[in-house]
Amino acid sequence: MSDEVPDFVWQQQYGKRWISYSGDCNEVLNKAVKKWQKTVSIPDNDPKKNIIVHLDEMYQINKVSSKRRKVRCAVYSEDFYSWSWLDDDGEWSSYTPRLVFLLELAYQKEVTEITFYDNGNYKVYLTAQVQINEESNYSRRVRRETVDAPITISLFNRALFESKFKEMCFNSSISLTKRWINLPSLSTMHSNLSSTPVNVHDPTPARFHEMDEILNEYLPPDRECPTKIFHVYQENGFPYSATLSYVNMSANNNKFSILQVLKHNSKNGFKFWQRFGRVGTQGQSEMKDFGTSLPNAKAAFEAK
Repeated sequence: MSDEVPDFVWQQQYGKRWISYSGDCNEVLNKAVKKWQKTVSIPDNDPKKNIIVHLDEMYQINKVSSKRRKVRCAVYSEDFYSWSWLDDDGEWSSYTPRLVFLLELAYQKEVTEITFYDNGNYKVYLTAQVQINEESNYSRRVRRETVDAPITISLFNRALFESKFKEMCFNSSISLTKRWINLPSLSTMHSNLSSTPVNVHDPTPARFHEMDEILNEYLPPDRECPTKIFHVYQENGFPYSATLSYVNMSANNNKFSILQVLKHNSKNGFKFWQRFGRVGTQGQSEMKDFGTSLPNAKAAFEAK
């Protein structure tokens, strides 16, 4: 559904300043978002620049110089607004485009909280501006920030931004209780925003089975997994994927572990993927190849 999100204004961080992308780059980035791309190449005539933007982690990297910069996007609602969360290093990191839109949509509808899944179950309290990991109970600060409009945005284009956002505000099909941000195949699924707390549980095997029947697409592996020709193995609708949390509130040293059994997209091959470390960091990872032995791959998963 290409109209699921509006167009965004995009910026890159340079030191303590935010610099707006050109109109052409904005168009490339917005098209990539609507196609559920995780990465996109930014056009540039400078041979010393080969810029790749990682839309799932909101940063850009120059493949020539290896320099990395944070990226953010803003949605128009009376003004341009961005949404970000505070990481373990005390720096603000932008939410992904769909979450920026959904958070602003919730804010405008005066919703008190919104839940979503993005490699973990999260809840954002919009009034308190706090995000909670529902599995570890780890909290982070959230902020909504006004973004200076690029001088390239004319009054006419600003009116188009505002018109599109208001249209979506009154679109009943874009009211969500829970959103599966990291699953492109679920882009056509909708739920409800509510101004009262909603108890949302992990999907049951039947729910996953229903999703697969409707969408007929694979569940992708962890976003840090280097192989893209494997998907999460499912058995009777149950995905062999788990996120474990280890909470140490006194030392503020919460840890996580992501476990997955992966199956090759086109042949009978299995791997076991594990990523673990401190919450808020990329952590360490390990991949084990079990060839065609599904029982051994499942045993490695269940042993954890």
